[in-house]
Amino acid sequence: MNRYILAAIGDDRPGIVYRLTTALAKMGANLANSTMADLEGYFVVVVAFDIDDHREVEAILGDLQDDLADLSLTLSLREILPFAKAGEKEEYLVALRVYGGDRPGIVAGVTKIIYEWNGNVVELKSYQSSQTSGGTYVMVILAAFAVDLDFNSFKAAIQVRADALEVHVNVEEVEAESL
Repeated sequence: MNRYILAAIGDDRPGIVYRLTTALAKMGANLANSTMADLEGYFVVVVAFDIDDHREVEAILGDLQDDLADLSLTLSLREILPFAKAGEKEEYLVALRVYGGDRPGIVAGVTKIIYEWNGNVVELKSYQSSQTSGGTYVMVILAAFAVDLDFNSFKAAIQVRADALEVHVNVEEVEAESL
């Protein structure tokens, strides 16, 4: 089994997911993990997939570019080593929901605390209510920590940072089984 990560970006339009996943299935790819979203009118895909028989990155990329040429996607592909399956690594998961007036520094300020507590951002999604600064900014983060995390102390540290950034924060423990 060989694992690859593909990143694709292009103008958003109907059929990108269908065409991309069909092209991958045609070459025997089994999708593992993915994130796909419309960002500012562009459709962005990041997908990890497995192929039983080893294929060179250039060959896979060439096949995808041929199959998807009319979509004008920018494609990037990398072969990776498979990681341990979810659940095999003990970790403490925390969800953070941050919202408030939009301005520079919110993401950096919140993720700095996660970093200082040796956390790893597993997923981060953010939404802006307007194209200019001053609207509402909403961010949702899933972060992983060592199992011995002192949750209440971490939550207090995040609250101090949120107060300094003048944003609201909700911090919750997450059961891995609920994901």
